[in-house]
This record gives sequence, C-alpha cells and structure tokens, in this order.
Amino acid sequence: MDSHNLATLFGPNILHKAKGGAFQVETQERAEERVEVIQVVKQIIDHQHDIFAVRTTINILHFTFWNTMYLLLRATAGML
Repeated sequence: MDSHNLATLFGPNILHKAKGGAFQVETQERAEERVEVIQVVKQIIDHQHDIFAVRTTINILHFTFWNTMYLLLRATAGML
C-alpha cells in the first residue's frame, strides 16, 4: 500500500471537522477539504523520517556533557 492509499484511508479520520448531529450529504466544499487532508497526510507519511527524526548525536553529546560534569564534581568533592 503506497502513501497515497494510506493517506486516503487514515487522513479523513485523523483530520476532520466536527460533524453536526444530522446526516449530511457531502458537498463540493467537503470533497475539496478531503482532498487537501489527503495531501497533507500523504506529505507527512512521505517525509516521516525528516519530521520525526531523533537527533541521537545531540542527545549523546548532551548526555556525555552532563555525565562529565557530574564526574568532575564528584572528583573535586572527593579531593576537598
């Protein structure tokens, strides 16, 4: 199943306007909204790796910096 088919299936269920209580016939305006929703969800699916990328290098550097600081503080506290 390609990204367009997935977007067609899930898009209208994920992004939709609140429906009124009564049954509504689909108007031209709602059909156009559905096409736009499908396009947005398709783009999200196609670019998921860029959108939801985990920046492991930054996380590792941040983690390493604070671990180093902690070890230095413990080392200096033991020397006093």
